[in-house]
Amino acid sequence: MNEIEAAFEKKYAGLDECDCLTAIEFLREMIKAFDWVNESFNMSFTVEELIKIRKAWLVCEWDFYPDQWTERQVQDALNGIIPKWDHNEQPIYTQS
Repeated sequence: MNEIEAAFEKKYAGLDECDCLTAIEFLREMIKAFDWVNESFNMSFTVEELIKIRKAWLVCEWDFYPDQWTERQVQDALNGIIPKWDHNEQPIYTQS
């Protein structure tokens, strides 16, 4: 399990069945979430990649839309690494 999946599971683990989204609700929330993201950004990813980016967005705890992330942050998110910023809103990268 990668960093994003672990954080996502931890964040939503305590929810009971009534609080969990059905499959269709999850898809609707995905679509609504990306309404505020540049369409050319959205179109450059597969459905699977957009789901990974959405999960990263939910657990990163910052209000930056994914199209405002650096290319490296997007790639890190696709590889399971949560995007991070410092107190000056500058990207922080995990050492490779």
